Amino acid sequence: MRQERRKILRACILSMMMAMPVAGVCAAEEYPLSGDKIGGEYKIEGRNYAIFFRESRDIEAVDDVTITNTVEADGDANDTTMSIVGTTDGEGKSFTLDMKGHSLTSGDYGSFLNLTNGKNNKIIIKNAKDIVSTSHRSNDIHATGTGHVISLEAAGDIQFNREDTIENKYPIIYWGGDNELSLSAGNNIVMNNKDDVVMVYVEKEGKASLVAGNDIIFNNDGKSNEVNVHQGVINIEAGHDIINNHNRQESLPVYYFGDEAEAHVKAGHDLMIDSLYSTNLFNVQNGSSADVVAGNDIVFKVKTLALTPSAYSMYNSSLSLQSRNFFSNAQRTLRTRDDSQLTVRADNDIIFDTPGAFDELSMIAVNARSTADVSAGHDLVLKVGVAAPNVHVDTKGVANLTAGHDMILTTAGKDATNPLESNLYADNGTITAKVIDGTMSISNDGAVGAYANDGGSITLEGPVVMEVGNGAVATKDGTILFNGPLTLRSTSTGLTADGGNITLDGEAVMDTADGAVATNGGTILFNGPLTLHSTDTALRAADGGVIDAAAADTNKYITGNVVAAGGIVSLDLNTAGSYLTGTTSVSDGTVSLDSSLDRAAAADSTGTLDLTLGNGTVWNVTDDSSLTNLTNNDTVNMADSSRTGQQVTAKTLSGTGTLAMDLDWLSNQGTKGVTANSDYLTVTDSATGTQNLVSDPTVMNLDKMGVNDRLYVAELNNSDATLTSSIQQRNVNKGHLYDYIIGLTHETTGDTTDWYFGSVDKVESNVVPAANVQNRTLFDMATNMDTLNKRLGEARYADGEDAGMWARWTYRHLGRDSYNGHSNRFELGWDTVKQGADDSSLRQGLSFSYLRSQTSFDTGNGKYKGYTGSFYQTWLGQKGHYLDVVGRIGRLNGEGTTRLINGDESKSSFGTWYQQASVEWGRKKDLRDSWYVEPQGQLQYTHINGRDYRTNDGVGMDFDSVHSLIGRLGFRFGKDIDAQKSWYIKADILHEFAGNRTFDLTSLDGLERIHYDKTNHDTWYDVGAGLTAELSHDRSLWFEFERTFNGSYGRDWELNAGMTWRFH
Repeated sequence: MRQERRKILRACILSMMMAMPVAGVCAAEEYPLSGDKIGGEYKIEGRNYAIFFRESRDIEAVDDVTITNTVEADGDANDTTMSIVGTTDGEGKSFTLDMKGHSLTSGDYGSFLNLTNGKNNKIIIKNAKDIVSTSHRSNDIHATGTGHVISLEAAGDIQFNREDTIENKYPIIYWGGDNELSLSAGNNIVMNNKDDVVMVYVEKEGKASLVAGNDIIFNNDGKSNEVNVHQGVINIEAGHDIINNHNRQESLPVYYFGDEAEAHVKAGHDLMIDSLYSTNLFNVQNGSSADVVAGNDIVFKVKTLALTPSAYSMYNSSLSLQSRNFFSNAQRTLRTRDDSQLTVRADNDIIFDTPGAFDELSMIAVNARSTADVSAGHDLVLKVGVAAPNVHVDTKGVANLTAGHDMILTTAGKDATNPLESNLYADNGTITAKVIDGTMSISNDGAVGAYANDGGSITLEGPVVMEVGNGAVATKDGTILFNGPLTLRSTSTGLTADGGNITLDGEAVMDTADGAVATNGGTILFNGPLTLHSTDTALRAADGGVIDAAAADTNKYITGNVVAAGGIVSLDLNTAGSYLTGTTSVSDGTVSLDSSLDRAAAADSTGTLDLTLGNGTVWNVTDDSSLTNLTNNDTVNMADSSRTGQQVTAKTLSGTGTLAMDLDWLSNQGTKGVTANSDYLTVTDSATGTQNLVSDPTVMNLDKMGVNDRLYVAELNNSDATLTSSIQQRNVNKGHLYDYIIGLTHETTGDTTDWYFGSVDKVESNVVPAANVQNRTLFDMATNMDTLNKRLGEARYADGEDAGMWARWTYRHLGRDSYNGHSNRFELGWDTVKQGADDSSLRQGLSFSYLRSQTSFDTGNGKYKGYTGSFYQTWLGQKGHYLDVVGRIGRLNGEGTTRLINGDESKSSFGTWYQQASVEWGRKKDLRDSWYVEPQGQLQYTHINGRDYRTNDGVGMDFDSVHSLIGRLGFRFGKDIDAQKSWYIKADILHEFAGNRTFDLTSLDGLERIHYDKTNHDTWYDVGAGLTAELSHDRSLWFEFERTFNGSYGRDWELNAGMTWRFH
């Protein structure tokens, strides 16, 4: 009875003190507050509640309220904590504190607000200016039971402070059961933690909401979570920034959501997490979901890098981060695993840039059937300063990366054999990287740009630029698709499909050591244009690998070797300008075809290498090559500046194209195969079509080939193919009548056709037309028609003289159809005159002439000398008639030089005698005024003796004797100027009635013989003019010019000048 009275007394005293706004000490007991006003400072001693309500109460603050307690409030032996405001058990009770704009401060021990057990109870603090709670060990806010509500509302800040303690400790906020917590601050919500406790802990279907008009700030010096939710729901929303300062090494995740938790984190401006240690900034697991939204930026800043991912979803959970920009310096920023989802979306940029600390630790990791979707409206940058992947996906995981503009993927990976140093690594997973309006840049220090293994798949969409060690590697059924242009600069191999598949659907520009390698059944497919510059092997397929570069209507510019070592390579150059510069090699994977010992293996190789050349394309062969099927519709160029012999071996050859080869007789010397400076083509199975062979004839040394020599260029088996070439060489066979023509021809023995340069034809040697010219020249010189006027001028001016002598000079320009030249003849004569009874006279005399002549023709020249003795009788009638009869005997000697086709000369010396008789009749008929006309007629017969001789190189020439009969009809028309002078013009027509020339040519060995029978039944004309003058009674002078044309005469003309002297 006494004890009950004491309790009632204490409750009354407490009620009175709580109702008074004065400072004081309150000893609270388990009795409800009886007053409805509060204000000022209150200190709770011992293990007592400040306010404990058993029934609903509404209280108003009349001033700022500060409630403090002592360390005893933190707990007793039973770990019971005293609260500032709280209740236990019961149902439907509420406590409402209207702060009326005043601030509320509580602490530093025990709990601030506590609802234990019971159900549907409420604590509502509203209209506060600021709310500040400080604790050491106990929860600031605590709830168990079901249906409870705690709501704090402040126009300014809501702040929770946890001081450090070494005792057992509890979360700053613990919210469990089916209860609802609401913290609403008009300005900031700030939570300061100096202890190793969770700052906000929600579990067992609890619901918590933290909403600040400005910032929400977590300052955590402990190593526990800032937010931890199990089977609960939390909403964190700041009008401006959410700031997490995680200041402890080896701390637990900043945000941890587990066991079907649901979290919503939203910052109107920035979400910034600054962690001293690289822990999970977000850890979502076990069927939980979290969506994180920042109106501006999400910033992950880690001071000490570690293995743990910054954002982590696992075990059938989902995590979504959305912002304008997303920045992170953590080495592993994102990871999702075990059937989970991780979504990152930035309207502008995503930049993950870390110096890195651990090799092989990827920046983004996706494992075990999970999916990561990472998209940036502008740029997406993943940059790590150590040898680690930008993205690693395995065990059916999926990573989707999208950039509205550029995507930059950079790693310091150096080891191309280690996929955990590559930029993108899909190990039984899927990676899709896409740029919408920009370029994807992938770079490293020697590692692989994209690596797909064990059924993994990588798809790169949009323009890709790689600066890497190896560009792309697909192994064990891995697939890589370049769905857009690729620019690849690689220090090692550009593309490797080792049991995997690589497809390039866009244009590829590659500068590599080795271009594309497919092995162990792997495939590489080029569906677009290809520019590939390789310092070694451009395309290599081995051990069942396949490389297909046969896409139609696509430019291909390839420098480097092509190898099929037990694999298949198909290369189709089908657009003008496309080329391959390098060698090809096909084998069974163990035998190389790069040496003469194993070229025959092409016929039995299990590898296949097919090369097709379309119009306007070229294969520049740089060394010995082998291939399976060669279809050449343009140019296979085996020629090079060094003129090193090269072998090309193919199973089949087809098409209509050109073979450009280095060929050299001095190197080949009749070898059926490649030699040091001469190329060779071998087709082992079949050949069809037509190939035009071209080479540089100036260095083929065909001029040094004998008539029976062969320069071999190709061996075609089972061939219907035709090789053609315009190259021909005319060679001299000294001492023979024919030059032989070296050209391309073939010989078939059994199933084998050998193509070679050898004798294909013969043409007359230059000595043959030269002999004809020499024979004709002798004929022309011997049969030249002389006349009375040419010999004596106007003979009747010398009428009445007894005897005399005369001299004549004749210059002839020789312009015949077969030769040109000139000659000079000097003639000296003596005669006597006998007068007749009828005033006629008979002049008879002797003369001797000396002739020198030079001729030239297309292939040579000649020099001639002639010596002629003449006897003549000339009858002059009193009526102007005359009859001139002349007999001559002469000899002609010649020296001939013939230029052979090879620059050598064939020389000959020859000569013959000839005999000649001429009869000329004419009559000078005087006209009026001293004019006159003189018709003339002449007939001349010449016999030229036959002659045999040989040239200095042994060609025999047998000139038969020749009979010539030339007739002339003509006239002179002139005027006697006076008794001493006369001039005239003349014209003649001449015809050869005989003149058949026959001669034989015989080779040195007597096996070649040519018989010539030349008929010279020619008709020609001459015109001329002359002048005759008597200088004195014993001297006369005459001149005559004559031009001959038609027939074999082209540009012949002659000038005669003579003088007579008469003796008394």
